[in-house]
Amino acid sequence: MSKSSSSSSLRRHSFPLSSPPKSPHLKRRSDPSYSKQLFEKLKQNEKEVRETKEHVGGDFAALKNPHGRQYSTEENRLLLAILHGIMIHEDVDASKACRILSSFSGAHHSTLSALLSAWTESNIVPSPDTSSLGKASPQHRLHLQEFSLEVEQAIHRIIQERNQTIGFINTADIQSILKDDFGIEMSRRGVARRLHALGYLWGRSRTMGGMNYAARIARGVTYMKELSLALEQEKLGNAIIAFTDESYVNVRHKIEYTWFSPYTTWKNEVGGPGGKGEREIILHAITKHGLLGGDCSSNADVSKTLPSGRESAQHIFLGGYIGEDYHKNINGDFFVAWLSNRFIPAFVAAFPGKKCILVLDNATYHHALGPEYFKLGGTKAELSQKLKTLGVESIQVERDKRKVFMRSSSWIHRKSNFAPSAAELLNALKVELPKHPERQRTAVQRLFDERGWQLIYTPPYTPEVQPIEKVWAYVKHVVASHFTPKRTATTLHVDIIMAFYGDPPSLHPGVTPELCSFLIDHAYEWCDHFIQEHMQEEGNLSTLASWLHENPQEEAIPDESQDIQEGVGEEIEEEHYDVFEFEEE
Repeated sequence: MSKSSSSSSLRRHSFPLSSPPKSPHLKRRSDPSYSKQLFEKLKQNEKEVRETKEHVGGDFAALKNPHGRQYSTEENRLLLAILHGIMIHEDVDASKACRILSSFSGAHHSTLSALLSAWTESNIVPSPDTSSLGKASPQHRLHLQEFSLEVEQAIHRIIQERNQTIGFINTADIQSILKDDFGIEMSRRGVARRLHALGYLWGRSRTMGGMNYAARIARGVTYMKELSLALEQEKLGNAIIAFTDESYVNVRHKIEYTWFSPYTTWKNEVGGPGGKGEREIILHAITKHGLLGGDCSSNADVSKTLPSGRESAQHIFLGGYIGEDYHKNINGDFFVAWLSNRFIPAFVAAFPGKKCILVLDNATYHHALGPEYFKLGGTKAELSQKLKTLGVESIQVERDKRKVFMRSSSWIHRKSNFAPSAAELLNALKVELPKHPERQRTAVQRLFDERGWQLIYTPPYTPEVQPIEKVWAYVKHVVASHFTPKRTATTLHVDIIMAFYGDPPSLHPGVTPELCSFLIDHAYEWCDHFIQEHMQEEGNLSTLASWLHENPQEEAIPDESQDIQEGVGEEIEEEHYDVFEFEEE
């Protein structure tokens, strides 16, 4: 930039800046006239600064640099022109000019000093250096070091193994593994950024009990086989797949997000009653055709059937305070009564002549045993009674390396040469029980077997395959959005019914057949991904059914009662609604 062009630019801006006032210590502080002069000088200087900012406000607004971006060539040219103007009109050196301009523009004085030095030395306006811009540049502080495919696969494997064995793995562990096994040295922050880039998240873990990863995948494979065959029957028009589950809503259930100012004293603190309040327990079922039945709130007694024409799987009741787990309000007898008096009549009324295939999770009461079910175990008297009920009159045991038959009259006596031990009775029951499969069917299985219907239990801790979980999310969101501080258990019940079946005045449609069909299809898509990852690379539920018919040996499904015997049955699952995020309108 030539001196003439610089001068013209300066004339255009015409900076009316005064020199800064001299330090007060040069004159006596007690001199009233000096204090007055100093005050007037400061006022005049403030006025000149204000006029200067107003005069070149547009230019300085463009130069504001709050995010640390690099100035363009044109912006550097403007800064140089202003610096020269300050030096000429204010008769100050380069350092002072840089500090004055820094106070106006927001540019750091060191940046301005380097800009002026580059101009003085080479007479060239510097252009921005973009060589280190973007995370792709190795010089960028957030640059992610690329891993080879071998390293990425090792990271996936190690994280999975550590999570399934020890239960956690942290950044320091992965940093150490990268250094020791692959010679890659990275900071912990760099490792965390790289894990985020690979799709990993750092969050609270969920302990899944004693079932290991391989066993969970095996249960998932079994479920996919059962579901694929069931879906085939439904497509042929022979059956209808239904999904059931339980949930709850508290009286003070409300939306827990709100707009707030972080600069106020109360910040995100809100008013309203504390605690959770009373709890309504909900049972219902859905099919691809929608909810199974309508509102039947006037019939709260689950031990009685509903009138003809009003059949429904809905059952809503006020739960007691039995700990934090709402499932404790339901037991096996209650669930069997609900199936007998609510679900089965509603399904028969909605789909006469169709086979029902019910999908449900592994809650304890979903495996209600009933009085006719024989468990392996018990006291000596109980084992004796079970064997007698099965028609066994004598058992064979070993005494002094000889086979001895002991009649039922001796079973309750203490172990001797003439009476068996409890362990010997248990072994006899293990041999005899498989001959009586009717004694290994739960009360729920008996209800369905009587009608030729089918039960499918979901894999443990896999709510993604249960679409009714998302129905709960939808219903709870609607209930939360209608919260008022005066809500009671009665008004909560009204809100739940409105959430299920709609509210025409507010244009709320409720749980429609279209929504149920969409949620079921969404769950099927998750199943397709599971099949492709663990069973068939290009498979899905439809192709899996065809493959099972071509390979009959693969259709064998392990007996569900085996889980009950071994105690592998899943405990109560936590509800997760991670598919849909309902936003406030």
